[in-house]
Amino acid sequence: MKMSRRKGIFFTTLITILLLLPVSLANASPTEADSEYDQVLLRDAKAYAEYENVSIEEAMERLRLMDVAGSLHAELINEEAKTFGNSWIEHNPEFKMIVQFTQNGNQTMQTYLEEYPELSSLIEIRKAKISYQDLRKIQIKLMDDLESIGFLAASEPDIKTGRINLYVLNESELSQATSDNRIFIPENVDVIQVPRLSKLCDVIGGKEITSGDAGATTGFGAVDGATEVITTAGHFYNDSGGNPTALYEDTVTLDFVTSKLTSLGWGTDIAWYDPESGYDVTNRIQDSSSSTRGILWVEDYDDIQTGDYIFKYGQSTDLTVGQVSECGFSYRGFSDYVKVAPISGTMCLDGDSGGPCFRGYTAIGSLCGDPPGGGTDMYFYPVSDLSTTYGVNVLTSP
Repeated sequence: MKMSRRKGIFFTTLITILLLLPVSLANASPTEADSEYDQVLLRDAKAYAEYENVSIEEAMERLRLMDVAGSLHAELINEEAKTFGNSWIEHNPEFKMIVQFTQNGNQTMQTYLEEYPELSSLIEIRKAKISYQDLRKIQIKLMDDLESIGFLAASEPDIKTGRINLYVLNESELSQATSDNRIFIPENVDVIQVPRLSKLCDVIGGKEITSGDAGATTGFGAVDGATEVITTAGHFYNDSGGNPTALYEDTVTLDFVTSKLTSLGWGTDIAWYDPESGYDVTNRIQDSSSSTRGILWVEDYDDIQTGDYIFKYGQSTDLTVGQVSECGFSYRGFSDYVKVAPISGTMCLDGDSGGPCFRGYTAIGSLCGDPPGGGTDMYFYPVSDLSTTYGVNVLTSP
């Protein structure tokens, strides 16, 4: 079984931590390194404790169990795809993990509870109407079919009901396309009309990046081949009018490397830039107006599940906290975005795009914007996809 991120956060030895922390911290005394490490964990636990009205000790334990649950979630997706209907975390009125199967749920879970005994009292097994694998196949085919006829839409799976929410700007146009046999809408798809779809020194994440009238937030340091780069939202490059350079904190010139979002807004909402000579990209991100932290791990997309806490930092709204509300949010050609509902404050405003989404020392996503219909939610691009799809690796050491 692979090591989970929060298990590493809580139990990895100080020697290992010192090897991975930024140079300034690695050269510090064990007391100084341990102090920053503890402060970061304590800050996250305090936020959880405040929002869920539990003790700091309970918050630390729940964060640890959420990571264990994430490892179980990933195993079930990969090993029980035919019957697994997905899972999610509920935080109140009681803390528990809901696990759904189309059949033989109790029998299937017996083996896994031997592997994850600490979750046995937290798991509630329910009946799923459809496996998550089949639900995603329906969703992806639907989005491909809509794209083939030039119909703009966004969608997300509702894992609790086994249905798909399809967001459109004009429901009557979709009805006409259906009547003309240009598109087939499956029975388990709910069409929802919305007013709009989403808008689309050392260099670290969480800082301001500008180009012309466009502004955004840097995400994570990364390595593209032999080049150290800094990520941000793909639509920032489009908003800049395709400007080949940008400014970091109004001082450092960043050369555009690539955006995975086309000029028409299709593709993956991620881009990266190469700082001018003399400036190093590090594994640190801004996590408050006065502090930073070093990234040590990257969370796999399969480990992200509904109910997970997500911390986000952006230039406009600073640090805010939310919970994953949906995985598999599909929009303009990418089907694995993740939606987050707010717990504290507004999740994103103009200027926050590209900002880091994280938990503890773990990189999770790059903020894209607010999903169809606006409101207070946000969605992000899972940065583990940078490695699996583009061969670009988020920095997890200085």
